[in-house]
Amino acid sequence: WDGTSNLAVDISLNANNAAYVNAVSGDNSGFASGITLAQDDRSRFFEGTDFISIPSTATANLDSVVTISFWAKGNAAYLPENTTVFEAWDTAGHRVLNIHLPWSDQNVYWDAGNSGTGAYDRINKAATTAEYEGNWVHWTFVKNARTGWMRIFKNGVQWRAAVNMRRSMGGIAKIRIGSSCGGDVFYDGNVDDFAMWNTEVTAATDLQWLYKRIDATHPN
Repeated sequence: WDGTSNLAVDISLNANNAAYVNAVSGDNSGFASGITLAQDDRSRFFEGTDFISIPSTATANLDSVVTISFWAKGNAAYLPENTTVFEAWDTAGHRVLNIHLPWSDQNVYWDAGNSGTGAYDRINKAATTAEYEGNWVHWTFVKNARTGWMRIFKNGVQWRAAVNMRRSMGGIAKIRIGSSCGGDVFYDGNVDDFAMWNTEVTAATDLQWLYKRIDATHPN
C-alpha cells in the first residue's frame, strides 16, 4: 500500500476539486498564518463559518469500507465546544459519515453508516484537552461494514474500537470538511493532510506511514 491507492479525497495546497467557502478576510484564503513559504506543507485554518465543500463524485465508489485520516490542532480559544470536522449526508439529508472533534462534552464521536431511516453506527471516547486542542494530533477513522469493525486511531495507535457495526455508507450526496452539512456546527482550528480512502487502513505499517507524513517539523 503506497498511500495513494483507493484514494477518494485528498485536500492539499493545490487541490482543485474542492470549494473553500466563507473564507475570513486576511486569513490567507484559509491557510494558517505563521507558516513560512519555505516549508513544504501548510494547514487549513478554520474559524467562524468557513468550510470546504467536496463534490459527491469523490465518494461514488464508497459503500462498505472507509478510512479517513488527517492532522488536527483545535483552537484553544474556543474548544471544547460542539464541533464537526467532517460530515457527509445522503440525498434524504441522513447522516452517513460524521466526526465530532470534540463535542462540548469532550468526547470524540465517529459516526459511519446509515440504515436509510436516519439511524447510524457510532463509537466515541472522552478525550483529554491535549488531544483536541493546542497540539497537532493525527487521527484515523476506519469503518468496515463487512467485518462490523469501527476504529479510531490516534497518532498511529488504536484509541477506540467496537464491533457489530454493519450499516453501509453508500449514497453520499453532500460532503463538508470544517462544518456539518447543515451548516450549523463548525470546526475551530487547523486541519492538515485530510484524506479519505474506500479501503481499510489498519495495518501497523500503513498507519505509521500516515502518521509520519508530517514529521517533527510540523508547524506548531
